[in-house]
Amino acid sequence: MRDPIRLKDAELYGLSPLILNGLTVAGLPIRWMTFTPVDQPRSFRDVLLEAWRNAEGLRGRADILRINRHLAAASPELAEEGDACPCEIVPRQGPADPSWRYILINTYGEPPSIVMAPRGAKITERLPKLLLNYDGIRAVAPEFYRDVVATCARACREPAANIREMKDFAKRYVEHRVDCAWLPE
Repeated sequence: MRDPIRLKDAELYGLSPLILNGLTVAGLPIRWMTFTPVDQPRSFRDVLLEAWRNAEGLRGRADILRINRHLAAASPELAEEGDACPCEIVPRQGPADPSWRYILINTYGEPPSIVMAPRGAKITERLPKLLLNYDGIRAVAPEFYRDVVATCARACREPAANIREMKDFAKRYVEHRVDCAWLPE
C-alpha cells in the first residue's frame, strides 16, 4: 500500500509523521493512545508511565508485565527513575520454570513487581541490556520461587486478579523490606 502523500510533499504543508503509542488491557474495555513526532521518539518506559497515570480505568502501575516479542525494539529503560534493582530469580535447588523467566523489580520504597518473560524469545535474551540497573541472576529459596510462579499464574488468569495477587504477595514478604528496599532472603 502506498502512502497517500510523500514525506517531502507533506513537509511543504507543515506535516510530519507521527508515532502512535497505544495500550490495551486484555479482557477489559481499556484503550489508551498517545502520539509522538517521529523525530522525537519517546522511550517505551515513558509511554507506559504516562499511560498508567492517565489512562481511564487503569489503577496505577502494573505489578506483572508480560513482555512479548514485539517489544524487542523498546526503550532500554523499564525501571522507574533508575532506582530499581531488577534481577532474574531462579530456585537455589531444583529446576527453573521451563517456559518463563521471572524478573523481580525491586523499586525503592515500593512493593516489588514481577515481569514474566518467555524463555527463548529474543526480547528475553536482551533483558540484561533493556533493564536499567539489572543485577543479574539471583538464586532464591525454592519455596519463594514456587510462590512467585504460583502468584504469577493466579494473577494472569484475569486482569482483576493481578492487583489482588500482587498485594497478597507483598504482604506475605513484608518482613523482607529493609530501609524501604525489598530484599528477598
